Amino acid sequence: MNKTFRFLILAVTKTYGGYCIAGMDKKGKWIRPLPVGAGKFWGISLDANNTSRYIKVGDVWEISQYEKEYDPTSPGHTEDIRLKSKPIYIGSLSNDQLVKFVNNHQECKEELELTLNADSRSLCLIKASEFRNFMDRSTYDGRESPRMTFEFQGKTYRNTTTSTTGFPITDLKWRAYTIQRKETQNNFDDTFICIGLARIEKKKNITREYPMVISVITNPEVPLLPTYPN
Repeated sequence: MNKTFRFLILAVTKTYGGYCIAGMDKKGKWIRPLPVGAGKFWGISLDANNTSRYIKVGDVWEISQYEKEYDPTSPGHTEDIRLKSKPIYIGSLSNDQLVKFVNNHQECKEELELTLNADSRSLCLIKASEFRNFMDRSTYDGRESPRMTFEFQGKTYRNTTTSTTGFPITDLKWRAYTIQRKETQNNFDDTFICIGLARIEKKKNITREYPMVISVITNPEVPLLPTYPN
């Protein structure tokens, strides 16, 4: 029997026709919950009949029935669990509470490098000294897309898998700000960035678990745009 635990959502990203969710338990262990059934992606609301309560970063769920799941095509995704019953929404942290939590559970350069190389993990939380978000044209397909570079422990991280400048931004909030070219303040007291890996999908010509910026948590908070989750 699995032990019931509280799960804090740290990242909500758009993935094809659904949403990928990742976060931590109260001890700072990374978890990527997969919905009940066979799929890997969620709807934007826990209640399909009521989308007024969108899933957001900072939400807390109670998870009770689940099992570990292994993805043989993407072995770096070691954090996956398959839910056997629907999670229960408990509430949401304030931004101050969220910042305090991520500050207590930020990870080191070694853990970031392991994640970037898909070496036994696919999720990482770091405290960046600065970052830059922008639109850039992909060297892969020529399309313009939201990108981000960041500074961490004296090193600039631009991209580790392609020659396109910057990591893809899949964080719903910062993706929207970047695509819509909305201005935000430039200086934050604290900036935390979550890196996550895409899954290998050979049918879509995705042949490696490549890194993306899946969440940016700042102090002070940048509000969600009215267009959320788009």
